[in-house]
Amino acid sequence: PFLIVTGATVGGGVLLAAWQLSGAELLHAVAYELQKGDIGIAGIAVVATLLTLGAVLTGWALADR
Repeated sequence: PFLIVTGATVGGGVLLAAWQLSGAELLHAVAYELQKGDIGIAGIAVVATLLTLGAVLTGWALADR
């Protein structure tokens, strides 16, 4: 039951985040760059942000142990 609840929660969060960010100009720029096959500054900014956020959250989770 725990994995089902966790999976549903993560899936719902992803859907809500995608819906909230669907109008963001940065994401449209990244999608356009990916369609062209050329990663530009927008793509680099998104990847750097996701990596930094992941590292911070991982550190935070490990610090609680």
